[in-house]
Amino acid sequence: MSPVLGGITDCSSPVRPLHASFYDFLTDSSRSGVYCIATSDTKDLAFATLQTLCDELRFNICGLESSYLANVEVPDLLERINENILPHLSYSCRFWAQHLEKSTYEPALGKLVKDIIGSERIIFWLETMSLLGVGGKGVDALTSAVTWLLVNDLEDTLALAKDGIKFIQNFGRVMWHSTPHLYVSALPFIPPNTLLSAVLLPKFSCLARVAVGGLRDWPAAQLVLQGHADSVTSVGFSPDGKRIRIVSGSRDKTVRVWDVEGGVQIGSPLEGHTSGVTSVTSSPDQKKIASGPWDTNADIWHSESCQDWMSKKLELIGPTSHHVFALYPSVDGKYYPLFYIVISPTIAIAVKRYHICFSSIPSHALPHSDQLVHGFVQHDTLWAEPIKLQDDGWMKGPQGRLMLWIPPALRVPFYSMLNTAVMPRGCCMELDLSQMAHGKEWWKCFETAI
Repeated sequence: MSPVLGGITDCSSPVRPLHASFYDFLTDSSRSGVYCIATSDTKDLAFATLQTLCDELRFNICGLESSYLANVEVPDLLERINENILPHLSYSCRFWAQHLEKSTYEPALGKLVKDIIGSERIIFWLETMSLLGVGGKGVDALTSAVTWLLVNDLEDTLALAKDGIKFIQNFGRVMWHSTPHLYVSALPFIPPNTLLSAVLLPKFSCLARVAVGGLRDWPAAQLVLQGHADSVTSVGFSPDGKRIRIVSGSRDKTVRVWDVEGGVQIGSPLEGHTSGVTSVTSSPDQKKIASGPWDTNADIWHSESCQDWMSKKLELIGPTSHHVFALYPSVDGKYYPLFYIVISPTIAIAVKRYHICFSSIPSHALPHSDQLVHGFVQHDTLWAEPIKLQDDGWMKGPQGRLMLWIPPALRVPFYSMLNTAVMPRGCCMELDLSQMAHGKEWWKCFETAI
């Protein structure tokens, strides 16, 4: 079969038709007869992909050693992914829900869905999707699962799938940034009133815990995009209404492009303006972005890959001696201003040990903190903090070591290491870190991990 099929001599590669005509032959019963592969009911593929997930998903699938590192800091991460996530598992993770949605209900199929969504496998699946770089597609997959579950009246599994969608929307950027923090930073902040919390948290014992405050249910805000250094003055969605991409302009003189599904920035900031950007918009084909700044020069940015952008000055239709406040694309490929505003022109001391605590109770301090604060230099013996909350929500140690990520709704007010008490108690979140596994021992958060 090698003239018409690829991958038949390599057991680790998927089998694929080498030409579209052979695919057409296999799916046409009048031509292929008993060899026909029906595509109207994908029940067999649904069973196969779900069974693969049940059998092969596992905790820390790529053996990541430290929770202090971002994914980009793991030098051999790509090799680990290729070695541990084989093509059939990759395919099953990506497409199980598509096959499920097209399948008729059978009790055995419903059980497989429950075995994945109703157990710790759902978080193992998100880990694998994150490592494959398609974590944002988890929302689409679970939405398809919700559609199938609604028809077949599986209430508990349906509630878990809906919680899974909220989980990705709230913590997607965390698992993209550092896969261990899918467990270390996301699980502790699942609202306790959710069914997902009841299913997952009993399996993960060595985590941070919200001692005071926190959220009881999922927050109304689904996603926070962070990266600008100053106020955001303009935002534009994808013109086709799918909201796959957001463009933002800021007073920090940059334009940024965001992937909504993953909650992460696409490429580097677009720089070149000499004043704050007050207007941004995208062309209908999403290959161009126009930006209008506070000064009199507007730019148009070109890209074929949506990541490698090139800029040139944009000639506006209309007066150019005023401050551009809004732009919109026209069918003739030109950009018109909507309106203008005219305005007249100490001694460093090395610290070896530190009490890492974000609670009024001293016993809530982080254990084994030496590895986290190693290398910290204290410039002020009274006020310096080796660990503090950053603007992007990460609590970092020296050399950018990642300790924990805090959801946006819980950052203000936040309990500082310098606080000894807050009155009234409960006005800000307090953390119990006394059982938290971190650094090179982060994997101990899963009780059955070996």
